[in-house]
Amino acid sequence: MISFLGDKDGNAAGSGFLLLDPEFNVKGRWDKPGHSPLFGFDFWFQPRHKTMISSSWGAPAFTKGFNLQHVSDGLYGRHLHVYSWPGGTSDKHWTLVSQGFYPWR
Repeated sequence: MISFLGDKDGNAAGSGFLLLDPEFNVKGRWDKPGHSPLFGFDFWFQPRHKTMISSSWGAPAFTKGFNLQHVSDGLYGRHLHVYSWPGGTSDKHWTLVSQGFYPWR
């Protein structure tokens, strides 16, 4: 499974998690419809606790270089998402502070 940030045009639309086969071909999405993070990024899971947590980063617009205005424009995430494992549904998230906010990477 890999996470992805968005589409080829630099938009956040379409972020989430892809399942891959042993040859790294895309088999499909892991996250269920309506449960995709706006800015998917790192994730870690604890199968014994039936939980996966993912962080948010930013829209692929950052590939053109960091622009501080993009932070104000909402092109960077500020949430931690909690998913059921292996179900692929997210029913809760934590919002991180917005004042003094700066992207993690």
